[in-house]
Amino acid sequence: MHLCVFRFLLASVAAAGAVMAADAAKLAPTHAAVRYGPHERNVLNVWLAKSEKPTPFVFKIHGGGWSSGDMDATEPASGWLDRGVSVVSIRYRLTGTDILPAPVHDAARALQFVRSKAKEWNLDAKRVVCIGGSAGACSSLWLALHDDLADPKSPDPIAWESTKPMGAVANNAQTTLDPYWIEEHIGPEAARHGMIWKSFGAQSLEDLKANYGRFKAAVAEFSPMAHLDKSDPPLFLTANDDLTVPAKNPSHGIHHALFAVKLKGKADALGVPCQVVLRGAGRPPVPMRDFVIALFR
Repeated sequence: MHLCVFRFLLASVAAAGAVMAADAAKLAPTHAAVRYGPHERNVLNVWLAKSEKPTPFVFKIHGGGWSSGDMDATEPASGWLDRGVSVVSIRYRLTGTDILPAPVHDAARALQFVRSKAKEWNLDAKRVVCIGGSAGACSSLWLALHDDLADPKSPDPIAWESTKPMGAVANNAQTTLDPYWIEEHIGPEAARHGMIWKSFGAQSLEDLKANYGRFKAAVAEFSPMAHLDKSDPPLFLTANDDLTVPAKNPSHGIHHALFAVKLKGKADALGVPCQVVLRGAGRPPVPMRDFVIALFR
């Protein structure tokens, strides 16, 4: 190899390494593994956008059926930060050891905690949108649609903060956990997914249904669609465009687009802004980020 070419390649490798190092520094959380509660999984990562004014932020809740998954360890700077939007990504208790309400109440507490840190972290506590996929989408919708859990009489000042975001983005969300609704609209295979019965401490779908009197109140409490009313914030839902019913298998069923379509029907009737975008081959990109930025303006 010619000497000048060799030197050029070495310089290129060095430059690429410098860029990768710089990118890695940008991707690292501003505040890592910040504890918001007593459990070992009650931690969150924060990426703060550079701004002289308080920034809006997205509040990301991971999926995994509430039984697995983890918070983001890195955040692409080109996604939100360069648009002046800060990012929070949370970890929460899982239903393998802590059934509902643990996952969603952890999300609510984490949001209250972040709002309590708004001044310190230069965040705009009012401008927050929850974002999640699958179970994280269900939690995001639950926070957006459930009555505010803020308790102004609590001796704990964090509990004074609001648990309501100004909007929610939900990808492949479960908008209800009612097994009978799911069987009727999506099919029996969908209701057999472990999230539908394990989340409540049932031993099987059959156990959930046989003892439904014991589980019914909790099913309604943690089904986002049950809380939808005309005062709720704008919603943006995405799902795969396979509308086959009955669902082909539990994995297809638990992420079925009809969860989103049925929620939109109820939202439209109440006058709650709700967009549903179906993804699939040949379809245009989902404008989720545009929806969020528009809310923040």
